Amino acid sequence: MLGPFRSALNPIGVMPAGFVARQVLAQASCGLGLIIVTPNLLTYLTMPLAAVWRRLYFGLVTRRQTDAGP
Repeated sequence: MLGPFRSALNPIGVMPAGFVARQVLAQASCGLGLIIVTPNLLTYLTMPLAAVWRRLYFGLVTRRQTDAGP
């Protein structure tokens, strides 16, 4: 996972790595399929929408043919 958290590789991150780890575990234990840990509020709003649109698009383009064609 890459992100804005502090670690040995990213010492100028804005979130402590322990906080990020706790958030990931908490959201995973709640059964959330999309785990978001970010200081950016816009990401919380746009990522679920993007996931819904991706699922709808995938459903449309992979729909099985119900008619028996020649």
